[in-house]
Amino acid sequence: MKTNSEKNGGNTGSTRNRLDTLAETLGVHITYHHGGQPGWYNHHRKQISLRHGMSTTQENSVLAHELGHAIHGDLGHGNPRQEARANRFAANLLITKDEYRQAEMLYGPHPGAIAHELGVTIHLVTVWRRTWWNLNRQEENNSAVHTMSQQ
Repeated sequence: MKTNSEKNGGNTGSTRNRLDTLAETLGVHITYHHGGQPGWYNHHRKQISLRHGMSTTQENSVLAHELGHAIHGDLGHGNPRQEARANRFAANLLITKDEYRQAEMLYGPHPGAIAHELGVTIHLVTVWRRTWWNLNRQEENNSAVHTMSQQ
């Protein structure tokens, strides 16, 4: 498996370019602030602000999260459902099933190593795992119900 840097042709900006393109498509502009929370989204201004000085991995992960708020038109801050939805959006935007499987084959279940390989935060790996685990469990339950209904 190629490392995150190799996948991007040695250009760690590839992920950022995709995120910037999504922001542009949504009509959202990106600014920076010093100190405070890693990022925030203002729906009325169509603005995402990122904390200056974060690592590329953290900045991309936070930007993807804030784009989740933008795409869903979230107005408030701190709503647990909106935060969870933005986390799922970011995880699914930045992590593919195939990339995750390959990273897990290389590093086992260690979330830190997988996150490093995929160029995302450990938090997004955890969110992605939980999301896929729930989806797979739901599919198994649906399959079992379908099988029982046909007997």
